[in-house]
Amino acid sequence: MIGLGTLVNAAAIITGGLTGLVFRKFLQKRYQGAITLLARVVAPIMTQRAVGNLTLVGNVLILCVGVNLIAML
Repeated sequence: MIGLGTLVNAAAIITGGLTGLVFRKFLQKRYQGAITLLARVVAPIMTQRAVGNLTLVGNVLILCVGVNLIAML
């Protein structure tokens, strides 16, 4: 059926938004705690070189998205 994927994606976005509204206080504290713990675990691994490489990969991905958007025009 044509358009089924779009309907499923829209339903998923709406469901996620409503879930966020309902559980925002609880989820916010859990996410903050999880991000803090993850940062402490990963801190020794994340050297300046590793951060630089991640930044490079992120910039290349942004560039690729921009090129794809231009190609769509």
